[in-house]
Amino acid sequence: MISMMNYLKMDDIREKTLPDNVIDLYIKKYSNYPSITRTRNITYEGLKTLFEKNKRLWFDKINLLDLIIELEGVIEYGKLMIYYLRNKDENVYKIFILNEGVEDQTYSLLITGLKKYYTFN
Repeated sequence: MISMMNYLKMDDIREKTLPDNVIDLYIKKYSNYPSITRTRNITYEGLKTLFEKNKRLWFDKINLLDLIIELEGVIEYGKLMIYYLRNKDENVYKIFILNEGVEDQTYSLLITGLKKYYTFN
């Protein structure tokens, strides 16, 4: 059996640090440094489902009249924060979950809900 690790480059797994303003926002809101989980990339449809019932704390997007391109932002999802970043030249997004380090029901529901939007890149 071939391990999933054979298909992934270490640079793909070990992400660069998050922007300081994302970490600072978490610390300001929750008074502690976050644990950070990087999930697989998700489609734009998956990102839109996260926007539906959750508060966007900040975002960077391009609005071209009939086309909106989400570049990056932070979503508050219960007691979690989700940082998303658009992949260059693709309509898929890197997702980072910031939390207290406890994989509670909210965390589990989020991971389970995102599965159908995961991509292979």
